[in-house]
Amino acid sequence: MKFMSKVIYQWFKVDLVVAEDATKRLYKGSLATCLSGLVLAILFASSILITSTPEKSVYIWLALIISTYILRYVVSIYYTDKHQEFPRIFWLKRYRIGVAITGVMWASSMFIFFQPEDQLNQSIILFTLTGICAAAALSYVIDYLVLSGFVLPITLAIFSGLLLRGPTSLSS
Repeated sequence: MKFMSKVIYQWFKVDLVVAEDATKRLYKGSLATCLSGLVLAILFASSILITSTPEKSVYIWLALIISTYILRYVVSIYYTDKHQEFPRIFWLKRYRIGVAITGVMWASSMFIFFQPEDQLNQSIILFTLTGICAAAALSYVIDYLVLSGFVLPITLAIFSGLLLRGPTSLSS
């Protein structure tokens, strides 16, 4: 029994050390990920505007995604000022939640902007979403829950969006 409790203790001790290191690294690169995400969102929205998508929905989506990136950056500023007051796992959970919300916002673009009859629109959306998932894989590989929280909503949105639209959306 004592052996088992030591094994469990060592497992959680290692997990906390890994979580501490992941938290430091994620928040250290937080400014770069927020800025690159903002730039990509603005470029994506401007390229969607050249298609037949209604402007109002593009501007609303852009405002929402900009606000999520700003809130994530505010949390990272608060982390740099107050990281000693709370345990690392507290900050890691906040980071995971923020990234998951950002992933859901990117995934919503598939349902808001995707138009089955417009192949230019489809290619812009699909290339952008797959590209941002590839970039996220490089940035968030430190913590698999962060990576899954970002990539899974986007991947599910792509697959379900293509399945709901039927094969006519993929044909020329």
